[in-house]
Amino acid sequence: MTALAYCVHMEDHPHVSGYPFKCPRGLDLHPAYKELRENHPVARVTLPPGGPPAWVVTGYHSARYVLVNQELFSREQAAELPGYPPLRDSLLGMDLNRHARVRRVAARAFTPRRVEQLRPRIQHTATQMLEVTEGQGPPADLIESVLLPLPLAVIGDLLGVPTDDRPQFQAWGDAFLASTKYSQQQAVQAQQAMGAYLADLINQRRSSPDDDLLSAVVHDETGLSDSELVNLAIAILVGGFETTATMAALQLYYLLTHPEHLAYVREDLTRLPAAIEELLRTIPLGEGDGLPRIATRDVELEGSTIRKGDLVFVSTPSANFDDEAFAGADSVDFTRPENPHLGFGHGPHYCLGANLARAEIHVVLATLLERLPGLRLGVAPEDLAWKEGLHVRGLKQLPVEW
Repeated sequence: MTALAYCVHMEDHPHVSGYPFKCPRGLDLHPAYKELRENHPVARVTLPPGGPPAWVVTGYHSARYVLVNQELFSREQAAELPGYPPLRDSLLGMDLNRHARVRRVAARAFTPRRVEQLRPRIQHTATQMLEVTEGQGPPADLIESVLLPLPLAVIGDLLGVPTDDRPQFQAWGDAFLASTKYSQQQAVQAQQAMGAYLADLINQRRSSPDDDLLSAVVHDETGLSDSELVNLAIAILVGGFETTATMAALQLYYLLTHPEHLAYVREDLTRLPAAIEELLRTIPLGEGDGLPRIATRDVELEGSTIRKGDLVFVSTPSANFDDEAFAGADSVDFTRPENPHLGFGHGPHYCLGANLARAEIHVVLATLLERLPGLRLGVAPEDLAWKEGLHVRGLKQLPVEW
C-alpha cells in the first residue's frame, strides 16, 4: 500500500489522513514517508478526530531547519499536549535560554573526553555480564542478560542510583515512553513516582555529596530549581538506558539477519564504528515522529505556509533516507564516507548522551562479536516478538545461540 491511499488534495497541498502512520514491525518505515519525502516534504496531516491543525516534515534539509530553530518551532508550548508525556519542566520540553541553562549543567558529564574515561568501566561491566551469560550456556536472551542491564548499570553508576533500586526505573521508564501500552494517567503516575524517588536522592546528595553526576548537578553554581533537578535526572535516566539498549539490540538483530554485513564487520572490527553510524541512520528507533513542536509565527517552508499555532512533527527517520542528503539513501553502506544523520536529532536538542550511547553500543557489539564467533539467532526472524504501544520500537527478546 502506498501513501496515495492516505492523501487527498486540498488547495494544492496534500491533506494526509491516517496520521500518525502505524509503522510496520521490523526495521521498515511506513511507505507513506517515502512518497511524502519525495513529493511533499512538508505536508498537512489530519490528526485523530478533534486534533489541531498539523504538519509533518519528512525531508532532510527541512527537518534540520525545524530542529535548529527553537524560536520558530517551540517544544515548550507543546510539552503538555494530551497524549504525550508531561514534559513542561523536562529538558525535552524546554526552549531557548531555559533549555540551554539546564542542559549546560549536565553536558560536561557527556563530553567525548569524559566518555572515553568511562569506556574501561563500560568494557569491564560488559565483559562481566557476558561471562555470566556464557557460563549459563545457550540459548540466551541477550536483551535480558546484557543489552538492557549494561546501559542501566552505566547510567545508574553515573547518576549514583543504588544498584538494588535500578530495576524499578526500567518499569517506570516503560510507562513513561508508552504511546498506547499505558494510559496517560499511568504515564503521569510513573513520572511522579520516579520524581519522588529522585527528589529524595537529591536531598541525600545535598547533605552528603558523592562522586557522581547527581551530586555535581545538585551543587552546581547555576543553582537549578528542585523541579529542574528532578526532571533533568529523569531525562538522563530514561534516555540513558532504554533507547540505548533498544538500539543496540536492533543493530545486533540487523547484523545477525544480514550475513554479508556481519562478515564484513567480523573481518575487521575497526569497521564497526562506521557500521554503527550507518545503522543509526537506517534503523528507525521511534514508532512515529516523536514530540511535536508548535509554530510561534507563520513560517514559509518548502512552499507551504505553516500558521502560527500549528503543530509540526519532524520525522527524523524519514529524513535519514533523503537522497538529497545521502547518496543511495535506501541502501545500507558501511563504507559511507560522511554520515551526518539525524539519529540523535540535531540542533539544541541533539541527544545529550549521544557520545555515551555510541560508546556503549560499540563496546557491547565488539565484545559479543569477539567472544562469540558462532553467534546466531536462536529462532527464525519472523518468530521474534516486537514491542507494541511504545514511542520506541524494539524487540521484546533477542534469543541467540553460539
